[in-house]
Amino acid sequence: HKISSKKVCSPKTLKYYLVVIHKFVYLGNFISRILPLLQLPAVDEWPIQRINNVHSVLQIIRTLVSPTNPAQATSSCQQAMFTSGILKAICDLLIANGVPRNPLTEAIYTVAELVRGHNDNQSFLESVKSYESPPKDILLLLLCTMLSDKQPFDMRCAVLYVFQCYLYRNDFGKMKIVQKLLPSEKEVTETCISNLLCRGLFNKEPLNSWFSAVVLSHALIDNPEGKEKLLNVKLSSSDNDPPTLLQQIVSSIQTNDKAQFKIGYLMFLSTWFAHCSLAVESFLKINTGIPYFITQTNRLENEEIEEIVSGLSTFVMGICLAFNPDTVENFKKDSLRHLITKRIGVETFIDKLNDVSRNESYTRASKHPQPTAQDSNCLLLDYEFCKLFKMLEGMIMRSLNTLPGQDDSEKLVTNQKLIEELNATVDSLKNELSEKTNRIEELCRLANDFRDDTDRIKTELFRLQENHMSLIQAYQLKENELESYRRLLEMHGIWQSENPIVNQQQESMVNATAIAGGLPPLQQQQQQQPQEEGTTTHQRTLEESFRNDLNV
Repeated sequence: HKISSKKVCSPKTLKYYLVVIHKFVYLGNFISRILPLLQLPAVDEWPIQRINNVHSVLQIIRTLVSPTNPAQATSSCQQAMFTSGILKAICDLLIANGVPRNPLTEAIYTVAELVRGHNDNQSFLESVKSYESPPKDILLLLLCTMLSDKQPFDMRCAVLYVFQCYLYRNDFGKMKIVQKLLPSEKEVTETCISNLLCRGLFNKEPLNSWFSAVVLSHALIDNPEGKEKLLNVKLSSSDNDPPTLLQQIVSSIQTNDKAQFKIGYLMFLSTWFAHCSLAVESFLKINTGIPYFITQTNRLENEEIEEIVSGLSTFVMGICLAFNPDTVENFKKDSLRHLITKRIGVETFIDKLNDVSRNESYTRASKHPQPTAQDSNCLLLDYEFCKLFKMLEGMIMRSLNTLPGQDDSEKLVTNQKLIEELNATVDSLKNELSEKTNRIEELCRLANDFRDDTDRIKTELFRLQENHMSLIQAYQLKENELESYRRLLEMHGIWQSENPIVNQQQESMVNATAIAGGLPPLQQQQQQQPQEEGTTTHQRTLEESFRNDLNV
């Protein structure tokens, strides 16, 4: 079904329609019917109508598994797509030859959202191999596509989205990439994913470096063990003492003038340092790190992209302040705070952070996990990095606003006030929760009472209906018996009150006898009286018998 409207729906209305569509397609078991539309043709031909059909089907699938849908609805559809074989069919499109650019790019985006956050689908994607000899992993082929400057920009962005979704909540996949970078890994080859990402990180093309930095950043999200192990990665070099990955990144930031290079590196360092004191310690031991970032922060930028570089440099220093382990002599927390205040200024520092969140690239990137830049020059910030920036910005400002040299008693008073405020908030929330809990319990009791009353009324109604039917049946039986007795009495000439014709005939016979000169009236009455008495006695006997039968 094609849904179109000239009016722009509100987010709430759109969400409602998406839920309705999901229930219609999923509960109606229509997902399995999509599979024949995605099967590859016997002849390698792609007419325009087939291209349009496949593109429309892929858009329907993406609608069902979109990250903006309710999580339960998305997960159930992802599982149904895997069970019905649709995920496999779309992966076959990716490794097939001759697939046009438009449906191929849409298929890559669709695979990304089919595996996002779903471990079974992520494992399946990792196991898919090409048809060539020797077969290659589909992830490796996709990575080569992303790092090739000969491929279209939108297709490279689609492959980036695949890796972002593949690593989303995939602890095994994240650690696998990190493990392949470690020196102790014996099976490392030049064609492995980790090695290609590391080479791409220091590629001369800015977009390649940016792509690689973002993928490696996603491998470190919610991965504290991976962050610590990544500190042991050393790059291959002819020197006896090869640089570590961290040292090489810091050096590349300082020697490269292109902004997209620096933004990719700074996002990677921010993700690496967040909640990892060991990584912050290793960075602070590099003598040129903090001085260079201070210089970057103090630069007067005229271009929007340079504002992002300056703001991200400020953000990295803020992370080093917030997660400072106080183990590096010249850059302990108080020393670093004093250095920032003296060399940059608190207001300037905060303004630099605000420049990032006010930037159009930040606004665009924070709306959806899928990259939405129109060209390579606009691809600057990543969705997950924007989430990290928003989460840590307030923490950095609080760390900076703590006065250097503040004694323990003042810190204790400040913390005590904060604790009291938090306790008051907790008590208020507890009271509110208690009230709502009591209200819910009361409503549950009322619902149970209504349910019991309804059951009781239904039982009583059923009993009354049964009694009513029994009475109707008994009444019908008695009516039938009365009818039979009435007919019996009529046959014996006893039921005269209800037969006026018979009464008239009897009266006519009596009058005719008197006129014909029969017995005088008195004699007639005397002669008729014994007959009437006999008839009355006989009628009473029959009536008593009739009553007895009725009583029985």
